[in-house]
Amino acid sequence: MKKNVILKQLISEMHEFFETNGFSYNGKIQGFIRYDQSSKLYFIIDFLVMDYNKRIEDSKYIELFVNISHHDISSKLKELFNLKANPPIQYFKLFGNLFSDIYLNKESDKYISRNNHNYFKLIIESETDIKIVANKITHISSEEIFPFFIKFNNLENIYNKLNQIIEEEVSVTNSNKFRLLSLLSLSKIIFGKTDPDLKIYVFKYFSDREDNISLDVAKLLC
Repeated sequence: MKKNVILKQLISEMHEFFETNGFSYNGKIQGFIRYDQSSKLYFIIDFLVMDYNKRIEDSKYIELFVNISHHDISSKLKELFNLKANPPIQYFKLFGNLFSDIYLNKESDKYISRNNHNYFKLIIESETDIKIVANKITHISSEEIFPFFIKFNNLENIYNKLNQIIEEEVSVTNSNKFRLLSLLSLSKIIFGKTDPDLKIYVFKYFSDREDNISLDVAKLLC
């Protein structure tokens, strides 16, 4: 089965469940979004169909991404980065898949296991597996993801967790860029100023990686 066919059937199987829980499907991100008007937070669950075992025809697995974005911060980052592809503002995430990176597997020395595929085994090798995987995802959402969203349903909780991650130097994924830039933005929103130590850390982080674009954005945020 083609990847787009699998995704379409998977979404169809889960659509009613997510709609009942306040989420709507977004075709641009290929997932479900719930927007909280009071906090301006987007709660996002999206999917990517990947090849799994090349020796088995049509063997695929589902990458499950769990993210939180903030309307104003994401809009600002989108404006400053000015990407040619013009992604939706939910592309600029506060947590960048923190659910799997930290919440499920906290051991920093086991990075290779810190992803949802290894944790949940969402494998599709036949058409009948699509319904099984859909049921797995809705169960995971009820038991794990929705409580995760409730736990981080305000900016102060998000700021504190991001700050803890950076201090522990656990965050080693490519999501680090937006996490750090979000921290700069959040510190100004919550405290009205940028933490000098955070500013130094962020500037050094992007300088060491020769990421001049992100460094310029960080300076503008300060």
